[in-house]
Amino acid sequence: MTEKDVKRFWRKVEKGDVCWRWLGRPVHVGYGYFGRREEGQKVDGYAHRTSWEIHYGAVPDGFCVLHRCDNRMCVNLAHLFLGTRTDNQADAAAKGRMPHGDRHWNTKISEELVPVVLKRLSDGETQEVVARDYGVSRQAVGNLARRRKSVKEAQG
Repeated sequence: MTEKDVKRFWRKVEKGDVCWRWLGRPVHVGYGYFGRREEGQKVDGYAHRTSWEIHYGAVPDGFCVLHRCDNRMCVNLAHLFLGTRTDNQADAAAKGRMPHGDRHWNTKISEELVPVVLKRLSDGETQEVVARDYGVSRQAVGNLARRRKSVKEAQG
């Protein structure tokens, strides 16, 4: 990274008492964006990763730069730490940021309908009929039924 890039980076940072807010544009997922050129090629990057790189050099392969503060626009090195993707997911889960149930992007059947669907299946209705009634695939109903069964088996 060139000295010019580093100076341009710091012009886009507002150092607060706690977080250092990225003033540049965010990317669609809410993290700060910082683009630069290396060897004539455009390099897109997250601002918090760039902050790490300015201080410590390249992020090792297989690692992410994580936020202790959970502020995606923060570039304060004291708030950043390295971790694997697994560490990142565990951190998000521990902080209640992993979507599940109705908040999960892939939810097909709402939480309130789960007991209704399971009751209909236990009463002998076919997965095809139940799926058609709720506008989902038979596979979605089957996955729900199998997941509930495996949870019960695991609980003993």
